Amino acid sequence: MAGNSSADAIGHYARKLNSNDLQKLKEQDLRRVSDYQAKKLELETKKNWDLFYKRNSNRFFKDRHWTRREFEELLCNMSFSEGSLKKMLEVGCGVGNLIYPLLEDGFDMFIYACDISHSAVELLKMHPMYSENDISAFQCDITTDCIFTEIPADSLDVITLIFVLSAIHPDKFEKALRNLYMLLKPGGIVLFRDYGLYDMAQLRFKPGHKIADNFYMRQDGTRMLKPKCVKKKGHVLSAYPRRPKRKTARESGLANKYLFQHTGARKKLREGRRGLWKFPESRIVASVTTRWHSAASQAQHAAPQYSHESSSIHTCFAQLCTDNSYYFSEEYLEKLFSKVGFKIITNSYIQRRTVNKKDGIDVPRIFIQTKCSKPSD
Repeated sequence: MAGNSSADAIGHYARKLNSNDLQKLKEQDLRRVSDYQAKKLELETKKNWDLFYKRNSNRFFKDRHWTRREFEELLCNMSFSEGSLKKMLEVGCGVGNLIYPLLEDGFDMFIYACDISHSAVELLKMHPMYSENDISAFQCDITTDCIFTEIPADSLDVITLIFVLSAIHPDKFEKALRNLYMLLKPGGIVLFRDYGLYDMAQLRFKPGHKIADNFYMRQDGTRMLKPKCVKKKGHVLSAYPRRPKRKTARESGLANKYLFQHTGARKKLREGRRGLWKFPESRIVASVTTRWHSAASQAQHAAPQYSHESSSIHTCFAQLCTDNSYYFSEEYLEKLFSKVGFKIITNSYIQRRTVNKKDGIDVPRIFIQTKCSKPSD
């Protein structure tokens, strides 16, 4: 098996590296993210996530209906503490793509939900199923002690950590896990899933994105397809990539997909040529959702679904949101959880495919899935 170094030439049982893969990993080291840029990204994490959710609202990530198939602990008939209400914490709840599918299926635990983004928490609370009798949602950075002002220690039966730890700086992994360890009851369980070492997304990074070993500055979907813009007489002319023999926006109905929010009323001005749009530069404050997909963007930025995924690529003319992404090995993750005091139940790579039949996309993915518990004695 491979260690947690991207220079390992043999890979691991879920992904054997060929010469092309090794060359890509070598090229990533040619130009790394500067210390200044990395520190700036870390300091602006909350700000960037707030901007992300303000732009994309609840439209970006898909509901995680796969979680109950993967984790039997989320089934209604599981019992941790007889005679008392069971409690769960979802770390990095976003807009509720995990908790609301659970509630729809009759989930019977009280749910705490936290996210670093205040905007995400407010969107979660706007859902028609939100009730303070079932959910307590709040903004919190799990790497700080603020979590203990909302949840008492030794009070939780289950904690979910689904595609969250990878977005945290590696220097803060241990602090985040220690906080979760203190929140769990003895015998409580952490359900973990995240990106696995040598996932295709990791291999696709170009020079200039690597911060440290297996840690990257990941440009999220809002930056995958950025149109070229030129200025002309106080306006921005944005020409999007066009497919051969593609219908005009008016003919295909795509015009309705382009919602630009202006300081005044919403307004769309069309140029006569296909793919050419005209907007007053000072009024552009929101994003555009396009319907063009690429295998590269799907592989790198697809929302983590069990079997298939179909998401749009988002572009933005306003301030762009970036994020970090860490890729875990089994050995590193086992060492990390064990150091904090957790007992490992299962810890392994899992192989899935991101499939979009409509666009002919079939991308292999490598995730890592772990269950660990807080010892009872």
